Amino acid sequence: MRDIEAAARLLGPALIVLLGGLIGLMMAGLLSGVTELGQAALNRGRDRGADNCRRSHKP
Repeated sequence: MRDIEAAARLLGPALIVLLGGLIGLMMAGLLSGVTELGQAALNRGRDRGADNCRRSHKP
């Protein structure tokens, strides 16, 4: 019984730290994905604006 309690005292904080790290990595991945989506949307809008500008100034 004491061995189980000793293992629980050791594994409890280790699992909390591991879970925190895993959640941190997931959040970092989510934020980088959202950033990439935002950049893609901004670049697409900028490209469309350039196309519209070229069309309106036909020689």
